[in-house]
Amino acid sequence: MSNVTAVNNNGVVAGSIKSGANNGCLQQGYLWNSNDNTFMIINPLEVPNYSTSGFRLSVLSTDLISGGITFTSNNSELATENNFLTPSNSIIKWNYVFGISENGQYITGTTPYGSYLFFDTKQQQQIDLSYNPPLTLAQHTAELISVANNGIAVGSIIESNISRALICDATSKSCNAVAGGIDNNYKAWASSISANGKFIYGYALSLDNTSSQIFSVDVTTHAIKPLFESYFITNSITTNDGVIIVVNLRSNELAFYNQATNHLYSVQDLAQQLHLP
Repeated sequence: MSNVTAVNNNGVVAGSIKSGANNGCLQQGYLWNSNDNTFMIINPLEVPNYSTSGFRLSVLSTDLISGGITFTSNNSELATENNFLTPSNSIIKWNYVFGISENGQYITGTTPYGSYLFFDTKQQQQIDLSYNPPLTLAQHTAELISVANNGIAVGSIIESNISRALICDATSKSCNAVAGGIDNNYKAWASSISANGKFIYGYALSLDNTSSQIFSVDVTTHAIKPLFESYFITNSITTNDGVIIVVNLRSNELAFYNQATNHLYSVQDLAQQLHLP
C-alpha cells in the first residue's frame, strides 16, 4: 500500500509505502523520479533512546529537501528534515509538517501542544517569533501551513476559540494576526502563499460552518480583500502568477481562482481552454 504526498517542480514524487507482512508492515518513505523512472526507498531514521516504527515524507522542495514524520515505538511522531542531495537528515522534534519553501530553506507545521513549527534548514534551528498584537491568553493554538522562499509563512492562530489568519516573517521574527470574514462571527485562516511571496490567500468560515468566503492578503500591509463567498481552501498551492484551487462549500466542486482576471473558473472551463474532451 502506498500514497503520494508531494510532487516537486522537477517531477519528483514523494510519499510513503508499507512493506509486506514479513517485514512487519513497516511504513517507509519513497522518492520516484518520473523523468528517469528511478525509485528510492527511504528507511526510518535512527532516534536516540527510541526504536523507530515507520517514516513518512510529507513535503518536498525543488532541490530535494523534504519534511516528514518519523514514528517511534512509544507512539511519538517527530518532524524530520532530509536533504537528499547532501545527503543528511535531522530530527526537528516538533511533530507535524505542513509546508516547505520551494528553495528548501523553511519547513512549517504545528505541534500537538499548540505551538507553531518554523524551522530553518540552513541554520538548523527553530525560528522564535513574537506576535502582533500580543497574545492575551497563554492558552492558544498556532499553525503555519505554507511558506515562501523569502521566509514569509502563513497559517492561523486560535485564541478564545476564534481563529485568525497568521502571517509570519523569518527575517523580522514577528507575526501579525488578522481577522477575516463578513463580520466578527467568522473564523479565518491564511492558507497558501506563492513561492515568490507575492500572493497570499485564505478563507473565512462562519461559526456554524454554513457560510464561507475566500480572501487575499496584501503582502505588505496584511490587509484582507474579500473575493468570493461560498468557497474555501484546503491543501492548495498558489502559483507565482496568483492562481489557486478553491472548493465550493456546498457542492465540494473544485474551481480555479485567477488573480489576474479576478475570476473563478470551473474544471470544465479549464478543460475547454486546454482543448480536452
